[in-house]
Amino acid sequence: MAIAAIGVIVGFSLLNLKTPPNDVPDNTVSQKTPGAAVEPAVACYWTERGFEPDKLASGWLLCRFVTPGARVVVSEQAHRPERVIDFDVPTSPLSRQPGKSAFHVILEISGISDPHLESIAAVFDELELQRWKTQRGPLATRVQMGLGDIIANTKTSEECMARAAEFLDQIYAEIENGGMGDVMN
Repeated sequence: MAIAAIGVIVGFSLLNLKTPPNDVPDNTVSQKTPGAAVEPAVACYWTERGFEPDKLASGWLLCRFVTPGARVVVSEQAHRPERVIDFDVPTSPLSRQPGKSAFHVILEISGISDPHLESIAAVFDELELQRWKTQRGPLATRVQMGLGDIIANTKTSEECMARAAEFLDQIYAEIENGGMGDVMN
């Protein structure tokens, strides 16, 4: 019941933020088309600096599926722009909840029904909520290693988000095409 109420509030915000805010800095990341010029965004999301796999995947989910063409602003709390939708920060409803990764919460609140995204949500639940688990499924291991490598080997937030988006696009396509096999084992 609480999730449904949060979904209505967040959904309303997403639907009514039609133009990018005026105070959004130039260091935003558009993920509509990797490698393409930044196109006008329909929404702008914000999160704090400091990447980990669930945060990268949540930004990808928001910009690819929830609000295609949206932008992500990454900054310190002190430099948070106005008129943005926060995600994966403690004060946002679009963050980890008991038993669910931020990715899973965002997918659930958005109302998107996509079995491939649900498989990816299960991976992030495993990575985020079972950190000390020694045996991981092959997809969880691949995602953890792939995104960990991207985080470790990128210099800017923009590059990190863009490379993570490309990687997650590949994972999604492989699941969609049946190339991942049994992703949960």
